[in-house]
Amino acid sequence: MYYIKKSITIIILQILFVNQSITQNIELSLEQLCQNSKAVIIAETKSFYSYQSFDKKRVYTDITIEVKSSLKGDIKPNEKIKITYYGGTINGITTAVIGSPTFKKNQISILFLTEKKEFSPGYHFYRIVGDSQGKFNVNSTIIGERKTVKREQINMPLKLNDTSERVKMDADQNIEFDSFISLIKSFINK
Repeated sequence: MYYIKKSITIIILQILFVNQSITQNIELSLEQLCQNSKAVIIAETKSFYSYQSFDKKRVYTDITIEVKSSLKGDIKPNEKIKITYYGGTINGITTAVIGSPTFKKNQISILFLTEKKEFSPGYHFYRIVGDSQGKFNVNSTIIGERKTVKREQINMPLKLNDTSERVKMDADQNIEFDSFISLIKSFINK
């Protein structure tokens, strides 16, 4: 019985340690997101594919997105790229990491990307900078006649830069789309 309790304790400690190392992120400002990204794009989610690692111990998901517009980097409109992240659903069982971005089919997002790797012809693989901090959803709801952007899973104001200044948002944490794009371009062009 002692060995079983000790084994369970070790497993729990390993899980806690792994989860903390994966999900601990320092809050990134919009300026840092722009600086740490090799590419900043507006893209539409096209498909998902979840699979197990070779050792059958982890689940990963490849998300195929189609680029609508590129604000930074060499990714071109209509190019399809893949984003791979830890977690997903296989046979009704879901593995998730707190802080990982979520995707919905046909959702339009602004993505801050890094670590370009080409694994198969025609596809490039990327990682989102700062996990969910580097994903902003373009809302289909319209304020007046303008599109808005909302942070992924983070319900607090976005830091503009290293000062305490924050990006202006409405009461629902929406940012006016054109203003947000202008801010991104101003940091990219610095």
